[in-house]
Amino acid sequence: MESLISTAESQNPQTSDSPYSANDTQSQYTLQIKLRSSVVEEFFDVPRMKIHRWEEAGKIQAGHEEHGSRKIRYFDAENVRKMVDLLGRKQNVDGTYTYAIWHNKGGVGKSTVVFQLATMMSTLMGLKVLVIDTDGQADTTHLFNAEQEVPLDTDDFIDQRSICDILYDLMDPHNHTEESLKESFEDTKKTILPGLDLIPSDDRVVELDYDIRELKGKGIITEEKGDESFDLSSVALLKKFISFVQETYDYDVILIDCSPDLGDMNVNVLFAADCLLIPVELEPKAPHSLKRVYNRLIKLAKMHESFSFEKLLIVPNMNERHDVKAVVQTRIRDMLPNFSSRITLTKTTTVVKAIGQRLPIFNYQDPNAKWMAKIPEPAKRLTNELWDLCHEMLNLEEPKPDHHGLFKPKGITNAQ
Repeated sequence: MESLISTAESQNPQTSDSPYSANDTQSQYTLQIKLRSSVVEEFFDVPRMKIHRWEEAGKIQAGHEEHGSRKIRYFDAENVRKMVDLLGRKQNVDGTYTYAIWHNKGGVGKSTVVFQLATMMSTLMGLKVLVIDTDGQADTTHLFNAEQEVPLDTDDFIDQRSICDILYDLMDPHNHTEESLKESFEDTKKTILPGLDLIPSDDRVVELDYDIRELKGKGIITEEKGDESFDLSSVALLKKFISFVQETYDYDVILIDCSPDLGDMNVNVLFAADCLLIPVELEPKAPHSLKRVYNRLIKLAKMHESFSFEKLLIVPNMNERHDVKAVVQTRIRDMLPNFSSRITLTKTTTVVKAIGQRLPIFNYQDPNAKWMAKIPEPAKRLTNELWDLCHEMLNLEEPKPDHHGLFKPKGITNAQ
């Protein structure tokens, strides 16, 4: 999926005629979600009259747009979250799940998966989500419409803080106080949607590898075990920050998008994460690549005793028409049965079109079909797969086969 982002970028959301335009100047958020009332009814299997009663009572508020002679009702992310509460559908998550989304191979869909999971968890599940972009390419920052804005007519602009600034702050032990960490976090995070915050990235991440490596032996972060003291300055910098966020803020999920390598920055990410999700592009060499990744993780665990994951999920994505990829998937599940997800994400061109408008797949509608057509079947199918993956990641009860909402009445099931 991630490799398709560049194809979709040719469609600028700021000039798109789509009624779901992501760049809404009236919104306080950098991303705009607009779910038609009919789609909300289908998602949650809620009668239209109940929605109207909530509106009359002032519990929710619908937006309206005119398209020709048609007046369309929709609900934004904030009001969808309110409906999740009213229906008692907010998921109860035990603690904070911190997931690193990583693979040492590029183009496997990391940024796309992070974008889709974060928007779904925050909007449809009512959770509070923090996304941290640690990839120098900043694809996730781009998808969330949160890139640094540089005026073309002047050099006078304020630099946007990123994960780089947070880590550079932490290289000075005087900034390890609760007050300094809070100031650094609050000055850097951007609110993307209700319940969804982002720590953006920029191209300075490349320089961080060298600077982090230089921290070895500096004694900035140490760990005491018995009579011995271990220097963790070059591996636990991000963990210091993540631990503070977990203890201070009430996030249910933290998703960290990683670059496709195993440099010092990613070692910090893997050291800080509780869980690991590895997207896999199903191709003949995928099992070999995964074996190298797994062996590298074992080596890191031997080097650092506190390096471990509560959960590791390998999530394949595939084009359903390629039978050879099903064979590769079987090999992966046979090789690492304890870590293979039961979910397979379908790779579809519909994702490209949705990404082109910076839209989550559950909010996508073909702009050429206007408002008469419903959400395309491929978008419904991937929505269901992502919904199931969210439950698997957060150790939630699996959605029942006859579960209503999220297009399940259509009989669409996850491809295995």
